Amino acid sequence: MRRAKSVARRANFVEKFSSAANQERHNNETCNRSFCGEKGFSFKESDDLGMPQFVCSVVQSRNWWDFAKHPQPAVIPIVREFYANFPNDAADWVWLRGSRVAFDSQRINQFFRLQDDEDGYEESLSALEDHEWDELLLRVCVPGTSWEKSSHGAWTVNRASLLPEAKVWYHFLKTRLLPSTHGKTVSKDRVAMVDAILSGKPINVGRVISEQVRICANQKKGSLLFPSLISALCFESNVPIADEEERLRLGGVISPAAIARIMCEKGEDHDHTNRPSESEHPQEPMPSRQFEQIEQRLSLMEVQQAIFMQQQQEMWAYQRQRDIALQKTLRRNSRQFFSFPHFPTDILGSQLDEVHEEPAPESEEEQEPVQ
Repeated sequence: MRRAKSVARRANFVEKFSSAANQERHNNETCNRSFCGEKGFSFKESDDLGMPQFVCSVVQSRNWWDFAKHPQPAVIPIVREFYANFPNDAADWVWLRGSRVAFDSQRINQFFRLQDDEDGYEESLSALEDHEWDELLLRVCVPGTSWEKSSHGAWTVNRASLLPEAKVWYHFLKTRLLPSTHGKTVSKDRVAMVDAILSGKPINVGRVISEQVRICANQKKGSLLFPSLISALCFESNVPIADEEERLRLGGVISPAAIARIMCEKGEDHDHTNRPSESEHPQEPMPSRQFEQIEQRLSLMEVQQAIFMQQQQEMWAYQRQRDIALQKTLRRNSRQFFSFPHFPTDILGSQLDEVHEEPAPESEEEQEPVQ
């Protein structure tokens, strides 16, 4: 209790801005920006984590236990002050309330207990050629999907064209790796990120997030990214945070039921990541244990049903394309055929005429002399 009061006093009287310009930036820009709250999976204490296999396999192979789970609420004043005090130079740390908060790739990977490895995703963006981008599209989208060019010159695909597994991982990465508020279209770099996740390419999570934080800080508009991660980094850096400071409630947990809905989406986006922040409210009473078990079984059935329906729709689409291709081929080939000859006149021709002109052989009776 005494320590909490001491922290509260430090949070109230400590210098919050490193310069008058940063304070002005906070009052005129940062305070007017909303938040893009992170989302994560609701893992269970079981071997399969209570998730479909395509989620469990990625989390286990990449050691994304801490990174992929649903985050804790963010501290709203801390996040706003972090971006207001963001350095204009190439420094990878922020001076906040008397403490130094690092946000470089090594520090972020350390927080999520990840290795600071090479980034296969970044290499693929610069090395892929046009035909390889088309092959990448075949791996994460339904057959027949093609790139579309937006009015701004960016190459995108329709979100509804993604495969069911790709839809789920795009829903995750658009708040945790490459944040986006677009609901109906998916940009080229995010399609490549989905492919990297599903194909097992190495991804340097800390480097990607660090770059996104810097891009967000250099903008004057748009949502503030990674509020939960920034709050956690500030807490571990001993930044004084009072208990009564406003919290950001992070909704949209990715449960098995949510996965089933995401896999059946047709491109609509019901997430309001750009909406104004909401304070943390008391949580509703938890249902009984029996109800939780029933809900869990129903959720898994919904996931299996969604996968089956998606596979069936893909099979129907393939059958339609196959039938159309066969019809076109038959029509094209049928034009090259000549009319079928009439037998025997068109085939035998003159030989048949000679046969008709030859006299019929005399019978044996006619050849015998008359006695």
